[in-house]
Amino acid sequence: MIVTHGLTPRQSREVEYHAHHADLLRDQPALYEVLSRRKSKWWNHYWVAHAKLLAENIAGKKLLVPGCGQGTDAIVAAKLGARVSAFDISLEMLELASRRASDANAAIDLGVMPAERLSYQDSTFDVVYVRDVLHHCDVAQSIAELRRVSKDHALVVVDELYTHSLLQRMRTAGLGRWLYRGIRPIIYGKKAYITEDERKLDERDLSVLVEALSEVRIEYFNVVVNRFVPGWDAAEMADRVLMKCLPGRIVAGRFVLTGRIRKG
Repeated sequence: MIVTHGLTPRQSREVEYHAHHADLLRDQPALYEVLSRRKSKWWNHYWVAHAKLLAENIAGKKLLVPGCGQGTDAIVAAKLGARVSAFDISLEMLELASRRASDANAAIDLGVMPAERLSYQDSTFDVVYVRDVLHHCDVAQSIAELRRVSKDHALVVVDELYTHSLLQRMRTAGLGRWLYRGIRPIIYGKKAYITEDERKLDERDLSVLVEALSEVRIEYFNVVVNRFVPGWDAAEMADRVLMKCLPGRIVAGRFVLTGRIRKG
């Protein structure tokens, strides 16, 4: 059942897309590799973001996972002892997340809602873990809501797609469009998981995040990975080393940001 009442046209399109995507995921195995290996992959954005959560010692803390999709991040956090709430705009995705949480014996409070309009009470969460969600949303509204439902000094970890507006203009120019058409099947395969309305965050969106937080730290990833080559380990290692020599805010394709909610 697709639920679209009370949503904007953009949000309704996201719901419809993810209803179909949920069907594609139902028979795929759930992967929780990050739970079985305590040594983080320093070259991979997901492992780096997860290391930030481990450093916080999230056991017993109230943790929110926005746009939880099939529930992988919420289940991992619950297995680490956090008291997890998670939401998604897609009821079909939440049904999949619920089934996988049950199979994993993970207790998660699931809710259906858009990131721009949350039903949680003010100052509820100690930790917020945001992965690949904001580029589907109105960033300013979503950050305002996440700030509202978080406690003062709550930890925020954001792992998001990113392209500086300068590079985006180059990509959408004639030669850039031609290159992208050729490279896209190599990176994403025959069918890319890209919705009609999503767009990668840019430096303006990043500034909105930074202004809402204190103690901000940003690590940049993917100069060439997922632009010209897939995310192989060797490519990510070389990419990470290359990034150390380049202005990340300009050339990166992804960032991991940590900070503390600042209220008052």
